[in-house]
Amino acid sequence: RQILEATGNVQLDRDKDRVTAAFLRWSVGGKTYLARRGVRALFSAYRLEAEEVGRDGETLWAKEVRRYEDPREGLVLSASAVKGRLEGDQVGEMEVSGPLEGTFRGAKGESVRVTGDRGIFSRDRGTVVVSGNARAVQSDRIVTAESLVLHLDTRRLEALGNPQLVFTLPQKDKP
Repeated sequence: RQILEATGNVQLDRDKDRVTAAFLRWSVGGKTYLARRGVRALFSAYRLEAEEVGRDGETLWAKEVRRYEDPREGLVLSASAVKGRLEGDQVGEMEVSGPLEGTFRGAKGESVRVTGDRGIFSRDRGTVVVSGNARAVQSDRIVTAESLVLHLDTRRLEALGNPQLVFTLPQKDKP
């Protein structure tokens, strides 16, 4: 196989995909690439902004992830690193090393912010699990637990292991 390698302000367009970076190494005609420094990767099913993004066959990884977005699932996150398995052009499963921060759409379409030490996304199981100092903030409530499980089909959040729920009550006028 031929290897394409470029440095500088590199942009590679391939079908509907676009990768821009300061360094890019791509296996011509294959599914293997490595992009470094200021990477922006726009694929049909997801987007990545990171310091390093790579793919080897069906394995995808990224380091110093500023933004990973899956518009179909309504997920956005940032983390130290991600490693996943691709199914066609979609991410089927992904491990996230933290600290991680993310947002997703709740059951009523509202934004929910989550944080934790690590996470696992599984399209097959229809879940996102955030573990280790897991915390979710949604308008007037905060949920903390050892793990939080987002069920993608219902957009419901399940707290496992020492769950705590804090509500912010509306202020009442004092005489």
